[in-house]
Amino acid sequence: MINIDLTNYLGQPLELSVYDGIGRKVMQTRFTTLESAVVEVSVRELMLTSGVYYVRIGTGKEITAKAFVVSR
Repeated sequence: MINIDLTNYLGQPLELSVYDGIGRKVMQTRFTTLESAVVEVSVRELMLTSGVYYVRIGTGKEITAKAFVVSR
């Protein structure tokens, strides 16, 4: 399980996406208004294999991306 802290985006519309190391989108969620400061992403439910992945957070005004590693 990966917990993503989105405290800075509370009350805003938000798009959260996860991409694999070669740029394929493996998950996307849209929030009309973000109401929770922490979003959980299940590595098991997404069936992510070992490798590097990227979380992309878009608000319409800015885009932030962070990398994370899955090691099994």
